Amino acid sequence: MFIMVGINKRIVTYLAITVIAVLLSLQLYASHLGKKATVLPYQRTPDPSIVTPPSPFTDRESFCAKLPTPKRPRTLFVSDKTPKDGPLKIFFWKQIDWGNLNKINWREESEKMCPFSPELQAFFDYFKMKLVKDEALVWTPGFAPCYFWGFYHDYMMGDYTGTCNNPTHGEVQYTFTMNYTEFSSADIILVNYPFLLSKWEFPYFDIQYLPPRIAHQKWVLHFYDESIGYYPHVAYPPFMQQFDLTIGSPPALMDIPHPTYPITEAKALELANVQPGFPLNQATEHYIAFMISNCEAKNNRDELTEEFIQKAGAHSYGGCRHTKDIPKEFEKLDWSQLKTKTLAPYPFGLAAENSNCVGYVTEKFYDVLASGAIPVFMGLHQNRRPGTFLQVEGSRQEGPLQVLQELLPRTPARFVLHCE
Repeated sequence: MFIMVGINKRIVTYLAITVIAVLLSLQLYASHLGKKATVLPYQRTPDPSIVTPPSPFTDRESFCAKLPTPKRPRTLFVSDKTPKDGPLKIFFWKQIDWGNLNKINWREESEKMCPFSPELQAFFDYFKMKLVKDEALVWTPGFAPCYFWGFYHDYMMGDYTGTCNNPTHGEVQYTFTMNYTEFSSADIILVNYPFLLSKWEFPYFDIQYLPPRIAHQKWVLHFYDESIGYYPHVAYPPFMQQFDLTIGSPPALMDIPHPTYPITEAKALELANVQPGFPLNQATEHYIAFMISNCEAKNNRDELTEEFIQKAGAHSYGGCRHTKDIPKEFEKLDWSQLKTKTLAPYPFGLAAENSNCVGYVTEKFYDVLASGAIPVFMGLHQNRRPGTFLQVEGSRQEGPLQVLQELLPRTPARFVLHCE
């Protein structure tokens, strides 16, 4: 009996000590919760290189003229698939473009839903919150409007297949797809619409618009038909290093260069043999013309066009500073032919890019050449040959404007002789 009482006392004592210890722990935990944690100050710009000029976010002009070098070496390895492994599956990661975003009737599109890979749930939730902005509209988990499956082309509702030649494995089949149901089985994620990702505050791109990384997949960026003057995040190393391979322009940033406006040898010879449409031995009141629709350029293009209109009698056929209508007989032509025909009667044509960025030379320059006019170019042309065109230099457009004013009311032949 005495032994039993002694054992019971020891058990009670042990339990009491345990309870007291737990209570003390809870008290200490509660007091800790009441204290304010030590928090390091939030540094909005942890990388000094992005706020020290030249930087894409502080000094766009200087940055565009001197691009950064990628911080790590790259290789061209994308996939080790062989023909025996089946087709290489390339997933085209593009859901919308800004031009169509406000035209989409999401309630109507949401009447037909398709299943997607479970890895994409967070992406579609974020997309709906940020871009659809309709809380009353419900997308069942695991499903999204079938609109996404066929956005790029109607035929993308079914996979598009083709073949390419590989130096190692010979002919390799590939499948180009937008089938979100089979996203996880894709080998390559191709991103060629990075404009949606742009932000003007740190970290300058919204990674939540990108898919999750799956171990076997490679990411490829294709950026070539816009200027980094408008999308500086594309030149930002933390963004570029999201990708295993980059293709596009400007070449200094990319693994594989793709010019903004590629020119073949045959096209170059064709342009070289175009004859002027305006007699160089004649004077005229209207020496130069242009067609510009983007009225918010990142350089001084707007000021330059106003100078030409006021001081050189320029004709503006575009939406910006419009002074003259396109001849009706040209209205049914495609855009390139329309521009060529419209500029042909003038001795000079303004080819002014929307930003002065290395490697950004668009069709504007070549359309003027195709018309037979002498290009007055604003931008950064890396392959300039003396005597081939007039270059707008610096923030003040003294060069071309002085030449044009010197010609008035003389003949354009003086310019040609001067260049020679």
